Amino acid sequence: FSYKINFEKFLNGYCVKVTLRWYSLLMEKNLYIKQASETTGLSAPNIRYYEKEGLIKNLARNEVGERIFTDAEIDWILFLKKLRDMDVPIAKMREYANLREQGNPTATARKKILEEHRKIMLEKIVLINEQIKLLDDKIIYYETLENNENGVVK
Repeated sequence: FSYKINFEKFLNGYCVKVTLRWYSLLMEKNLYIKQASETTGLSAPNIRYYEKEGLIKNLARNEVGERIFTDAEIDWILFLKKLRDMDVPIAKMREYANLREQGNPTATARKKILEEHRKIMLEKIVLINEQIKLLDDKIIYYETLENNENGVVK
């Protein structure tokens, strides 16, 4: 494979990180924004917004400026989508993305962000369960009224 030979020769050069990025672009199935949108279920404007907000970084572009998404970036967008589905604020997502870009030394800080949001979600579950109980009690009350001819509970 000629790209691999050129890649191996270039490894002896000074630009290994950039070369690895382009090598992965050559070796992976790459998607443009339309396919990335279809694959992730996130609209193209939302993907652009996430990039503008710094949640998606260092996207490669082709010669006409179109974004190129690798499998790793698709996985990252799917994770971002799940964070939004869990109501994680954009600011927290940006903080997480910035830490992620710094690599493994930030694992503890990233874990803390997720733990904090997990706690918020657990608190919401308690509140939702209380609200469901209130609704259940009212439904039972109205069922009792419906079953009573005079509208008075026996």
